[in-house]
Amino acid sequence: MRTALALTVMALATTARAAELPQYVKGPVSGLVYDCRQARQTAPKPETYVTAGDLDGDGQPDHVVDVQKGCQANRDLYCNAEGCTIDVYLSSQSGQAGSFRAKSFRIDTSSSKPALVVAARGKDCPASQAEGCSVAYVFDGKAFVVRP
Repeated sequence: MRTALALTVMALATTARAAELPQYVKGPVSGLVYDCRQARQTAPKPETYVTAGDLDGDGQPDHVVDVQKGCQANRDLYCNAEGCTIDVYLSSQSGQAGSFRAKSFRIDTSSSKPALVVAARGKDCPASQAEGCSVAYVFDGKAFVVRP
């Protein structure tokens, strides 16, 4: 009985988090879930794709949608040797503000401006590091630019 109650509480918390995603994030995520279902693959819960953090410094959560966290159909469609697509949605713009190819990423808040740090490969790296590098992007009020 206690286990069933705990599972019910966890399910409600997960549903609440997905319900809290803004519509401009829910739409693209639902497209990824649709791709999984069309390929007859199990789609992860929508919030599985999303990492929240403040990337534009407005104190509101922004959202990074990571295709790599999806089903195999997502990876087949949106990944290549340089990594998988990650799309950044900013609360201040109520929409998508950037798209990157990445092996992985993290949100860095250790400096004065939050940054999206991307483990990149190929054209996003200097020629001497074409096999892999780390690139930090900051939002300058208009677009994401490489942090100096």
